[in-house]
Amino acid sequence: MTKLLVFKEYLKRIYSRYSAYVEPTIKFIVAVMAMMVLSMNIGFMPILKNPAIVVIIGLVCAFIPVNLILGILIAFMVANIYALSPELALIIIIIMIVMYILFFRFTPADGYVLILMPVLFFMKIPYVLPVIMGLVATPISVISVSFGILLYFLIYYIGSNAATIANLSTDSELQKITTILIGVFNNKEMYLIMAAFGVTLILVYVIRKKSMDYAWNIAVITGGIINILIILSGVILLGLETITPVWGIVVASLLSIGIVYIIQLFILSVDYSRTEYVQFEDEDYYYYVKAVPKVNVAVQDVKVKRINARKARRSSRQ
Repeated sequence: MTKLLVFKEYLKRIYSRYSAYVEPTIKFIVAVMAMMVLSMNIGFMPILKNPAIVVIIGLVCAFIPVNLILGILIAFMVANIYALSPELALIIIIIMIVMYILFFRFTPADGYVLILMPVLFFMKIPYVLPVIMGLVATPISVISVSFGILLYFLIYYIGSNAATIANLSTDSELQKITTILIGVFNNKEMYLIMAAFGVTLILVYVIRKKSMDYAWNIAVITGGIINILIILSGVILLGLETITPVWGIVVASLLSIGIVYIIQLFILSVDYSRTEYVQFEDEDYYYYVKAVPKVNVAVQDVKVKRINARKARRSSRQ
């Protein structure tokens, strides 16, 4: 625990000193990771799979706001899909426009959620995000989480059915669009995960807002377990064949709980053993305040002084 807190303080110092370099680096890494995921699954335009192009786009993303990065990544996605099927690209554009309007209307600050959700799905640990958002955001972030899930399933459907979509060229335009829309939106697993993540996010938010001791710890563990139970119950009751095996869902969920538990120590570190209860009043109210001190760890600056042996001998002779 102490070592984690010391490491947290080191990270805070590094960020405060080098934030001008840290933030662009994070944006670059996130953008490149997202483009790599898109290229591996729907990389139908060869020029966009060129590492030099990916790096150049990543460098541009490093110096622009997160929501503009999201726009660039959506354009990157649409360009790849257009190379496979212009009709499908048109459908994706319409879906993205609706998503963008709703996203900016309600959760404009959650750009990273839409970018990271597909990445985390392909890393097999998407269960991290709803718990983290429950800790740091509000229930309205269910919208951005749901759109992130939709993005993942769009990418997965297109990548898994590329041959089928390409063979629709003999059908009429209406038949193509109908077939694609049914394939994308007639997916019970997608709606199950949206429901599970939404309930998890709201539950974590409600618990961590409580004044009880260890509320954040309880929120992380409870949210993670409820998420597993909802998904497994849905899989069994609906008889779904999931993309990830059931045992994989359980293992990834438990791993996600551990990851978020560590992350929340970096977000909030308090010492409940030193909790104080304060009571005071004014002309209109009595106030009962619970004060829990944060844990602060002093990090010592260690300076290494190098001594030149020859100079030391000369000075001693003199």
